[in-house]
Amino acid sequence: MPLAHLISLLIMLLATQAHAAGAPEALKGKSVILSWTETRQQRHVGEPSFYSYNASVSLNVYVSTAGRVFSRRTTSTRAGAGTIERAPGGSGGQGKALFAGQTMTLIGVTTGGAYRTSVDFDTS
Repeated sequence: MPLAHLISLLIMLLATQAHAAGAPEALKGKSVILSWTETRQQRHVGEPSFYSYNASVSLNVYVSTAGRVFSRRTTSTRAGAGTIERAPGGSGGQGKALFAGQTMTLIGVTTGGAYRTSVDFDTS
């Protein structure tokens, strides 16, 4: 992984950890299910031309009664689908779930990049 990606991930982790807390009681024992579509411009390393890239993403998060976070993120494109599963202390790669107030933030590393997904909850 290029050094710039690792530095970016480290900055995101440090900036978010300053406000991190444990999972709120209201989320313990619950699942959070999200889905969205992405359209982005990207290019292959060394090629000058960008192209549009469409993807569907689903994110399933379970917060155990002990506050441990388990997640499954699936990204689907015309070329296929890929899934990243993470469990506390598991071998699913680098990733972290952080809580601050009414916000849950998931940070992870993928092949060739990183992601940061924030979910804001209302008081109910």
